[in-house]
Amino acid sequence: MDTSLYRAAMEGNTEILNQIKNLLENQLTPNNNTVLHVAAQFGHIQSVMEILNMCPSMNRKVNSRGDTSLHIAAREGHSTIVRALIEYANALDEELENGVGTAKDMMRMSNEVKDTALHEAVRNHHSIAVLLLTREDPEYCHPANNAEETPLYLAVERGYVGLVFVILKTCTVPTYGGPGGRTALHSAVIHNLVGS
Repeated sequence: MDTSLYRAAMEGNTEILNQIKNLLENQLTPNNNTVLHVAAQFGHIQSVMEILNMCPSMNRKVNSRGDTSLHIAAREGHSTIVRALIEYANALDEELENGVGTAKDMMRMSNEVKDTALHEAVRNHHSIAVLLLTREDPEYCHPANNAEETPLYLAVERGYVGLVFVILKTCTVPTYGGPGGRTALHSAVIHNLVGS
């Protein structure tokens, strides 16, 4: 990716992005991040929306780790961007082969270590992003990643009690598993999160 383009996405300079909109789709960083990944990482909502309007297909592009821009926004805790990406995907209103809409499919995408955007939001303790992701897809079970950690297990293991309540309140069928056959309840007892 050209350094001036990277800087424009990093700084939220939509003027430069508009000037070279025909080149945006093929510009990648060494880690295969698109300009949408970069704008999401640095929290520039206006740039994110401009990029999506110019290159709608970027919404589902992944980098070399398999991260979408939603993974990046959730990891960084940019809840306005998480919301915008979900709303944009919902506006596409496409039903995919797997029977779910574009937004749910995007939220269920996992990266190379099988983390979803919810894993990233929980791991980094971003409560608004967790609420947005669980509220939008409450019937999804949120399976474990390669480390056998579900989002619920991660929240309990890290002592993020508020996130545990959000997940339990909004998810109808959360998966409770953790590594080594442990569950979120095992972790809650170990970390003394269960009242007597």
